[in-house]
Amino acid sequence: MDQTARDAVEAYRRLTETLRAAIADPGGYASALSTAAHETHASFEKAGLLDESGELTRSSEELFALVRELHPDWNRT
Repeated sequence: MDQTARDAVEAYRRLTETLRAAIADPGGYASALSTAAHETHASFEKAGLLDESGELTRSSEELFALVRELHPDWNRT
């Protein structure tokens, strides 16, 4: 995995962690979710993980597997 893909995977992991925190305690996470989503989108674009219409070129399961490559103990739930 090259550094650009690694950065995208890390951004995705941060987004999922922020989402998990927001679900557990929804107050005050709007800004953090927006920031994490924008960071993930930009990283995915740079890594070529989005097509021309902005849709993912990988399935959720593939993204989860990439996160687990970097963080074997990561739990997506």
